[in-house]
Order: sequence, then structure tokens, then C-alpha cells
Amino acid sequence: MGQQRLCAAATATGLKARFAIWEAFSPDVSDIPVAWVGRVDAAHLAAMPVSSHLSLAPALRPARVQVDSPWYDERAMHVSVHQPLLADLALLMPSEADLLTWRPGDDPLVTAANLARENDRPVLVKRGSEGAILIGADGRRKLHWPAIPVPVIDLTGAGDAFCGGFLAGFAATGDWLQAGARGTVSASFAIGGIGTDALFEIDPTEAARRLTWVRNNMTKTEG
Repeated sequence: MGQQRLCAAATATGLKARFAIWEAFSPDVSDIPVAWVGRVDAAHLAAMPVSSHLSLAPALRPARVQVDSPWYDERAMHVSVHQPLLADLALLMPSEADLLTWRPGDDPLVTAANLARENDRPVLVKRGSEGAILIGADGRRKLHWPAIPVPVIDLTGAGDAFCGGFLAGFAATGDWLQAGARGTVSASFAIGGIGTDALFEIDPTEAARRLTWVRNNMTKTEG
């Protein structure tokens, strides 16, 4: 299967080529170890074609699955492929940029609220320097985690670091507030260096200090 996808990628051009390459290097159900099936507690599906998400999410049940983006197919934006996907998710975690790609010109937070309400699923919006907001399945803003004020060297990977920290935090605490706080701390270290170096050199004392800062500054909202 992987060889066939690589051959397709090598002969395509334009948007078709981009998706062929993306699909060739994205995991599918055959990449999930048999020993994991039915035994994984939680999983994060990073950015990959929604076709891959649609394949992986149900195969990982009953694990708590969260997805970054996209939840749509850029080649057919009018098709609601996200509806069956969101039915298998515990949480969708797009950035504001992702929401603007899907619904250009609309307020990203309004788009997220509509998405949450229509699919009865919470949506967590990553907002860069504005932190992150959790929107409940009812479309109301529930929680806000502010970004930690630290020097920014490279923004690459900040969103992925947040999602990974959030998943690890939720697995450890079972609490939305604490999960978001840990995701925020993780992202704050990711932007402090180039590549993964900053993440491998984290000072536990500094991590604890940042976690305390987030806990003291995060808020519950009902917007």
C-alpha cells in the first residue's frame, strides 16, 4: 500500500501532487500495531489528510481521540466529510488559521462555535499569542488559557507541542483545565528554540513555574 501511494505521488502535479505526497507519508490503519487495538487510552492525530483521520479514528476506539487539522478535504470544501469524523472524536483542536482556511472571512471563534454546536463536540481553538480557548459542545466558550509571556525564537511546532502536552495532561489528570495548562507550558518551550532542542533541554523547575503561572491566569468563561 505504501509503495502504491509513493508511485502516485511521483506522477502527480499541483494540488493533486501535494495530497498524493501527504497521503503517501501519512499513517493508515495498517500502521497501527495489533497489540494497540482496543488497548490505547488516548491518541492524538496530527495534521494529515482527513481521509487518514477517518480511517484511524474509528480503529482506535474506545481510546480518547483528539485531532489537530484538517477535518475537511481541501479539494472539496463543500463536502461535509468532517461529520463522520467528529462523531469518533473526543476533541477537535484547530488553529485560528485552520478555521479561516475552512471558512474564509468568518470570525474563527464563531466558526468553531457553530462547528461544536452542529456536531455536539467540543472544539479547542489554538490562537497563538492569544493562548487557547475551549468551546463546549453547546457552542459556549468554557475555558481560556493565556499564552505564557516568554521570548519567541521559532514558532514552528508550537501547535503540535500544545496538542501533545494537552493529551499527556489529560491522561494524567482527567481534567480539561490542567490538560490545557500543560499544553500551554509545552508550547512555551517549543517556541523558545529552533527545532526540538528546546524541548530536550527543559528545566523541570522552570516548567513547574510556568505551570503555576498558567493555573493562576487561566479563566473559566461563558461567552
